[in-house]
Amino acid sequence: MMDMESIKTNIFLMNYDELNAIQDTIKYRNNELAKKAKNAFQVNNRVSFETPKYGKITGTITKINRKKIVVSQDNDFSIYHVPATMLTLISDD
Repeated sequence: MMDMESIKTNIFLMNYDELNAIQDTIKYRNNELAKKAKNAFQVNNRVSFETPKYGKITGTITKINRKKIVVSQDNDFSIYHVPATMLTLISDD
C-alpha cells in the first residue's frame, strides 16, 4: 500500500480523466462508509455528537432517513438531522 505522500504526489501527475476516475472511486467509498455507519443505528438508540457551537449533544434517535438520522435532544425540544458518521452510540451500562 502506498503512503499518503506518494498518493498526493501521484495525484499531481494525473490527467483530467484519471482525476475524475479517482474522484468517482472516493465518492463510492464515502457512500459505502456512510451506509455502514447508518446501519449500525436503530430508532430509540441513545447517541451523542459534537457541535462547534454547543459542544456535546446527547439524545435519542427518532427516525433514520436516507442520508441523515433524526436525533431528539435529551431534556430539550431540539431536533437535529445528523449524518450517521458523526454519531456515537451510548451504551446502556
